[in-house]
Amino acid sequence: MTHQIVGQLHRRVGAAPSNFPDHLPPQDSDLAQQLVRGPYIFDFLDLDERAAERELEAALMTRLEQVLLELGHGFAFVGRQYHFTVDHDDFYPQS
Repeated sequence: MTHQIVGQLHRRVGAAPSNFPDHLPPQDSDLAQQLVRGPYIFDFLDLDERAAERELEAALMTRLEQVLLELGHGFAFVGRQYHFTVDHDDFYPQS
């Protein structure tokens, strides 16, 4: 939460200007606004804007592990995806 306060997340979320309210009925305007805004803010992961999906997954999993460790006993982490190759194709099934 401190990171979000320092980064002024509250000022950035939904701050992109649009003219949807001027040209669409309220229910359509809200839907259009939701469709064009970026729904995920990963500032807390310290990734650059061009991070690959695998880098995003690794950063999220590392953060999840840290959170579960902080929660203490009674919480379980089942595992990450496993990599295997078949005929030169990569696969990542869930553990």
